Amino acid sequence: MWSGIVLQAAGATLAVFAVMLALYHTRIIKVTDKFRRAVIFATLGVMVLYLGSFIFSLFGGSLPFLNGDNIVSTLKPATKLQMIAVKDIGEYGALAFTDERFKNLELDIAGDEVTLPQAAEIVGRGLGRPLSYLQIPISEIRKNSEDLALMLEWFEAVGYDADIAGEAKKYGVKPTSLETWAAGLKK
Repeated sequence: MWSGIVLQAAGATLAVFAVMLALYHTRIIKVTDKFRRAVIFATLGVMVLYLGSFIFSLFGGSLPFLNGDNIVSTLKPATKLQMIAVKDIGEYGALAFTDERFKNLELDIAGDEVTLPQAAEIVGRGLGRPLSYLQIPISEIRKNSEDLALMLEWFEAVGYDADIAGEAKKYGVKPTSLETWAAGLKK
């Protein structure tokens, strides 16, 4: 069912790492304090999530965001999240090497913006089975990870605000919607 997924994930990770390393090394992308805080915050949040999930799995529990037929989070059902496909990141990364407009440019990018109930419906269609959204109290996350709780509170209160349509029009990168991405899950 998921033939080759590990190799694809490892390859995509290495490709993104190589592109970003080159962009930073050539100073095409400058690391600002805002960017540094966002990367550190997101990395710590993911690290804590993975560590917590691993520890819980040792005792027969789990801490996944896709739990059975539910996407689980603390976010309100109406909260919209911006997301981006790896393909789109690669396209913007390639432009950073070839397009003068990207020199010393700070750019927020995203490919789609949906609520988690919408994401559950879309990903469920892509998987060929119904999924639903289950909101849990932030206190449940905070019991296990203060960093993850802070990240989720930031998503709820602030979140990302990339101008998806404007950046697509300006730079010619057609954003991959969650619907398009999810349609590839059945293959």
